[in-house]
Amino acid sequence: MARLVVGGLAGLPLGLLAFRHADPTVVRVVVGATILALAGLLAAMRRRGARPALAPRPGGDLATGIVSGIMSALLGMAGPPVVAYLLLTGAPPRAARATLLAFFALTYAATLLSHITGIGVPRDTWSAAALLLPVALLGGLIGRRLGDRLGGEAYAVLALLLLTAAGAYALVTALREIIATG
Repeated sequence: MARLVVGGLAGLPLGLLAFRHADPTVVRVVVGATILALAGLLAAMRRRGARPALAPRPGGDLATGIVSGIMSALLGMAGPPVVAYLLLTGAPPRAARATLLAFFALTYAATLLSHITGIGVPRDTWSAAALLLPVALLGGLIGRRLGDRLGGEAYAVLALLLLTAAGAYALVTALREIIATG
């Protein structure tokens, strides 16, 4: 957990730099396609009954944290790299959930602080966040109850579905923007 957080914090400045200079539509296309490809690979590995592909290692934890920190600052999507890494290492569902919750709490707080101090957060974003907060809290409560009942297989399937949804969302929003401007 500590290495993931250190990596996430190290990746934030890189993500902020990219946020200032990269074309957001291109970034969403690349990230969305990458997440979808990774979800497809993980699903194929599960179908073949492959064992965890990676052993948890300090370098892997740190690299995953860096990529997650970059994605957090750039897109507000810290989750996909960490979820994929935990699936690839075969982390047990309870450990994975605890890691994700703690990691997200720290990473998103640092990301918000870095955006507030380095870039600024528009008023519309604050308004949208306030409107979505009750829904997020309700989702957290429901997710906690469901998470306590999930076995290893159901956890992996749900994680793959969420990865697929995140990748598809990034890709579809970028493609919609391309069509609208092009």
